[in-house]
Amino acid sequence: MLFLEEALHSYYDFEHVLPDELASLSSLSDELYQMTQILYGFEKKKVIACARKDQNQERIVVPFQDIPQTTWYRSKQEIKELLYRSKRYGTYQTQFSINKGLGMLGIEEPDDYKEYKDYLKLLYFFYVLNYFIFPKKNIYKLLKKDHRNYQNSFDEGTFHGRVVTLIIENLLTDSNVLDAFLVQQQAVDQGLEQLSMIIETMPEKVYDHHEEILNRMDEVTQVCLQYESKEGILIQLFQYLEQYAMYSYADDLLCNLTSHPQLFYYEPLTMKPPETWKRLYVPVAEIDDFLYRDEVVSFCKQSSKKVEVRDKMKFMESKSVLFFKQLLAYDWQWIKQFHEEKEGLFIQLDEDGNGFIYALKIAVLIQTYHRLTNVLKVRIESGHHTSIQPLKTTLSIHDQHPSLFPATLVIRYFLLAAHAQYLNCIRDGEYYGEFQMFYLYPEIINMEIFKAAFDLPSLHHTILFLNLMAEELIDISNR
Repeated sequence: MLFLEEALHSYYDFEHVLPDELASLSSLSDELYQMTQILYGFEKKKVIACARKDQNQERIVVPFQDIPQTTWYRSKQEIKELLYRSKRYGTYQTQFSINKGLGMLGIEEPDDYKEYKDYLKLLYFFYVLNYFIFPKKNIYKLLKKDHRNYQNSFDEGTFHGRVVTLIIENLLTDSNVLDAFLVQQQAVDQGLEQLSMIIETMPEKVYDHHEEILNRMDEVTQVCLQYESKEGILIQLFQYLEQYAMYSYADDLLCNLTSHPQLFYYEPLTMKPPETWKRLYVPVAEIDDFLYRDEVVSFCKQSSKKVEVRDKMKFMESKSVLFFKQLLAYDWQWIKQFHEEKEGLFIQLDEDGNGFIYALKIAVLIQTYHRLTNVLKVRIESGHHTSIQPLKTTLSIHDQHPSLFPATLVIRYFLLAAHAQYLNCIRDGEYYGEFQMFYLYPEIINMEIFKAAFDLPSLHHTILFLNLMAEELIDISNR
């Protein structure tokens, strides 16, 4: 069901089997006309919420204030024309229609009767999406491949991902889509993990044979394109959106890693960490006591000035420390959610379940945040430079939703920078070559492969590409 309100439930919702007597444009137009009247009756009387929440677990509600009067007063015939306009000489008409919008996403009217019923469900869903849920958004433009960027994806912490999220969540209420997703996602995950493991074992070969790997990627792409993939239109749309999100992540992260690689280069530290930090594990319950130490403030600020009490208080209230504490809170959440027994991303557990974190890691995470956001004022690019935002903004604490984590892309970027600083600390400045070889270049080649894989026509092509590229990389590594 699209809406929580029972009066707005419909046979055209994805989870229902559409009766034969409703399988026509005329019946669909009648249904949408009746829905419009019901919604209009609710205006200013109650909040109408979608049944599924967005990627940040917020309710999506009908913005009555944004819906123009023309939407409320459309006749059944006008609704029908907006739903579907016949092509002329194989081309969509100039005027907008929902079927034209779907065509922009590669979804065409099917010949098969069962598929046609699903097509009517898509027309219904996108009409409601277009005119009642996101009346001020051009959702078809947002979803076009030309406008792919991570901020539009379903990743938690993104800015504009609720469109993609709402579509995907509703498509998954169809049992066939859900079954296909479970099977295909497992194969995709296995392919991605296999490639990452292979690349991790051959960093020198990745560095030395980068151009050859790119050439083999092109060859594998051509092989994959020779295969056809036939799926139902609901699964087809679901795969399109999955690939849209994954491509956006890989493309945008690749752009940020390669545009300014110097941001991972650190000068030798002015204030070096105490040697004791390299052997010290701090109980999570005593983090504040550790952070209040003079040497922690000096290291994180890279300042040799005498630390006053007011400096400590200001430091404890800084965004750098707040962000670090948010990382810890998320790590605890991650440990509980996935029932980890020994460690999370940062926290390690003893036999009694008490959490500890490596002292040097604490200081490095805070110092890296300070350097990137306050000193260098790094900006994150997305959509091929169409959107540029300060890293501080993308890593910002969600005051209203403290359990929310920033988007995966910016966290990955931040953690790579933090690891570079960690190596700088333990290698006494002689670290950048090691970081490039073993961390930066493998990440770049991973994203280049992921980008190519998710730019293919379907997830079947993606899975084939990942498996073939694994064979190519093994061949290179065996030389």
